Formats: sequence, structure tokens, C-alpha cells
Amino acid sequence: MTQNKVDKIAGEKVFEKLKDNEEKYKIPARIGDYPKKLVIGSGTSFEGTSIKTEDIEIYGRIEANIKSNVVYVGAAAEVFGSIICNQIEVHGKTNGSIDANGKANIKKGAQIIGTIRYQVVSIEEEATVYAELHCTKAD
Repeated sequence: MTQNKVDKIAGEKVFEKLKDNEEKYKIPARIGDYPKKLVIGSGTSFEGTSIKTEDIEIYGRIEANIKSNVVYVGAAAEVFGSIICNQIEVHGKTNGSIDANGKANIKKGAQIIGTIRYQVVSIEEEATVYAELHCTKAD
């Protein structure tokens, strides 16, 4: 799904049919609706030492170390620094170490340079991975 389509869906109100044909407005979850989620938007860059947050969605550029529960790296995103998380999904570029205490999903078109530590890993075809892979299940 393209970013434009995601933005369009996020901005629309959707009717949800309830019992007795009652209609209720339902607004889908939007980027930024979750109060403990940090979103680095497209065209935005962040440079610093570290970012600590519950969840993070990255569509821009980050030059910092990240510590988060869930990390999502969008297709146009670039991350330079280490990432410590429970779960990560990468569609864009990362350069540095990824330490996922759970699952690391590397999607088609992603580019990873560095080290990936994981319990479970999924790497799709056409993802580019220049990294050392370390399974930590036995550790």
C-alpha cells in the first residue's frame, strides 16, 4: 500500500454497521493516534544521541540510537544507529546494529547494513541484507 493511500484511508471516516441498522462513525487508527508512539514523518530528519519510546514509526531520516518496544521503518526511511527493540519491521534502509528480542521482519526493498540479533527472523525476496545474523533463541 502506498503512503498516499495510507494517508487517504487514515483521513476518511468509515461507517460501521451495528445492530438494528444503527450507523456509527468509526475513525480508523491513524498515524500518531496512539499516545505512546513517536512518528518521524516523511521529509523529517532527527539527529541526536538516542531516542527512547514505546513504539516508533519512521518515514524520514534518523541519525541516533533507538530503544523501543516496536519499530517500523517505512520504505523511504533511513536509520543510522543501533536499534534495540522487541519487534521490528523494515521496509527502508538501516545502517547499524539491530537487536530484536522477538521478531525481525525484513521486507521486500529493505536494505540492511550491520548486525541483526533476533529470536525469529523473516527476510523477503528482494531485500538486501549486508549483515551478520545472530539467532539469540539459544542464548
